[in-house]
Amino acid sequence: MNVEDFSYKELIRALQEVPAIPVLLQRQFPQIFWEGSAARQEIALTFDDGPDRRDTLALLEVLARERVTATFCHVGERVAANPGLTATVAAAGHQVGLHGYRHQPFVLLPPELLHTQLDRTRDLVARVTNRPAEAVVDVRPPYGAITPALADTLVRWGYRPLIGGIVPVHWLQPREQTVAQILQYAHPGGVIVLHETLGGPPITRIVAEIIPRLAAQGYSFVTVAQMRQP
Repeated sequence: MNVEDFSYKELIRALQEVPAIPVLLQRQFPQIFWEGSAARQEIALTFDDGPDRRDTLALLEVLARERVTATFCHVGERVAANPGLTATVAAAGHQVGLHGYRHQPFVLLPPELLHTQLDRTRDLVARVTNRPAEAVVDVRPPYGAITPALADTLVRWGYRPLIGGIVPVHWLQPREQTVAQILQYAHPGGVIVLHETLGGPPITRIVAEIIPRLAAQGYSFVTVAQMRQP
């Protein structure tokens, strides 16, 4: 089996046209955090696949300049290779969540192995960030590949499944298209899914462009942990 078995390519093609996860699909997974309260003019920037020597520090510079906090979902083996980068993310006040120990679809892993890898990643991130393990429980599955049963299992293990509803495929399209899509689909409580490590237009340029434009629309930027709060 491979990622194609889970219609990943079809998902990417659909997101190129409409970079938003349909509400009907979201409702099939009530265990997953898709977005925050529509009553608050908040939005969350999230970044998968790090830490990355090319992108992480550059992103932190942009976020610091704009005085914005974000959520970084880090890959365990990349944290092990670059612990100082993850520590720097946390020291700057950002949330660090999990993206698995390796960038593999959770649905392809035996449950026992997945549980072990998630615990290993959680404990590693907690150690290098000097944060309690119970503060490192937001988990975004690579490729968004998840089933209702697996979502239930993650909750039973003490993790909080996270995806988000605004997912531009910024590594496959011009920067201007990504920026336009984010601005079009931004809404109160929206969670924007972006990535480090990938090709395409520099992620820092995208972020530097969307932050002031979203701020001009009245949005404040929060972490996923803050957005989860009542």
